[in-house]
Amino acid sequence: MSRLLYKNIEDRAKIEELIRLDDSILGRYQGYSPKADYTFLTAPMKHQSGFMSVHNPISIEFYRKFLKDSTLLDLGCGSEESYSLMISFAALCGVKKYGGINKFDIPTNYYSIDQIKNIILEKKLCNQDQLPEIQFANEDMLKFLSKQENNSANIVMFGIDEIIIPFEFKEYHQELAKQIAAVIPKRGFAAGSNTPHLQNVEKYGLTRMTELTEGLRLRSRVIKSRTFNNQDREIGDQIYTKT
Repeated sequence: MSRLLYKNIEDRAKIEELIRLDDSILGRYQGYSPKADYTFLTAPMKHQSGFMSVHNPISIEFYRKFLKDSTLLDLGCGSEESYSLMISFAALCGVKKYGGINKFDIPTNYYSIDQIKNIILEKKLCNQDQLPEIQFANEDMLKFLSKQENNSANIVMFGIDEIIIPFEFKEYHQELAKQIAAVIPKRGFAAGSNTPHLQNVEKYGLTRMTELTEGLRLRSRVIKSRTFNNQDREIGDQIYTKT
């Protein structure tokens, strides 16, 4: 799933330095624990009204138009509860390949792919013949994306908030947005919830969708972040597409 070389070898030093700085910034926050705090917010998908719900046939029908026979990258794929929901959703939407990317830990450190498939099937949200090819990468999401072909995959990222990528680290945000916009195919999408940094992709040619279809709606609002410098942050649902 991940290529050995960066798309642009000249970007390698810059990206490696951004990742190093990101780690050092996170380390300055007292009590920060990557394995404890690097979580995946599944609440929007747990409810019938969620904008990417495995339980809502309208949601499946809508996203299938984008995802059928495609590759889906799940940035910050998180725990079993999280990645199993997203893989089930991908299966119902006809995704061909699923890639889970997590910086601090991945399920294949503990389970084989066959065991992971069994975990998913036990939830009875999809059938075995619907499951996509499943791979995981234990890597920083920016570094991973910098190795992917342009126009090659749709992207989801949930709960990647200012605790995961601090607001003050703007250079990382911008480079991540640039890589997301490059990897998304035409008529593809990048979607997430409680991921304020995702809005940066508009600077690189992606268009925010404000309406989906009847029976699906996006929920979003702006609040003051109590974690970092009282800055505005958007919480809720976001979806961007490349036309």
